[in-house]
Amino acid sequence: MSDGPEWLEEAAALWALIAQRPRGTSVATVVAQVLEHRDAQGVLAQTHGNLLGPPGLDEARAEVRSWLSAGDLKVLSVLDEDYPAKLRAVHDAPPFIFVRGDVEVLQRGGICVVGTRKAVSYTHLTLPTI
Repeated sequence: MSDGPEWLEEAAALWALIAQRPRGTSVATVVAQVLEHRDAQGVLAQTHGNLLGPPGLDEARAEVRSWLSAGDLKVLSVLDEDYPAKLRAVHDAPPFIFVRGDVEVLQRGGICVVGTRKAVSYTHLTLPTI
């Protein structure tokens, strides 16, 4: 979970794979490949490696560092132990989630509300009752 140089390298490799994915390749496909190998750096080296290093890795490192410097957020990659198992199991699991607060809560049961950023008034009235 968002700490240590090993985590940074693995997260940067995952982000580089997503950013450099071939046209027509979905993020879900990249995540599935990384989960299959349990090693984003290995997948990146295998698919994009060259003598100078994989393209986009320095930029990916900088992007991940910017996430980490965004205050009290914790960043979890789909490879992290603390990443919710039920979320990891969905077809299109997000490669990263950003958490504020107690990460342990993610392992409990819960609900998910998916919708627009411009919710209608009915949503604002109904959501607090759930």
